[in-house]
Amino acid sequence: MTATPGTSSDAVQAPPGRKLLRLEIRNAETPIERKPNWIKTRAKMGPEYSELKGLVKRE
Repeated sequence: MTATPGTSSDAVQAPPGRKLLRLEIRNAETPIERKPNWIKTRAKMGPEYSELKGLVKRE
């Protein structure tokens, strides 16, 4: 019996219309670290943003 690359005979199939969550053991073992302060930034909420936000709310 020859397996097709990228498939497995014991692969779990998702129910129709649903996706399965892919879990990886190595990712579960690695703790999630906080982002450094230099990565964080604030979005500029000027008048254009307020106008657009109001437009979206009205629609």
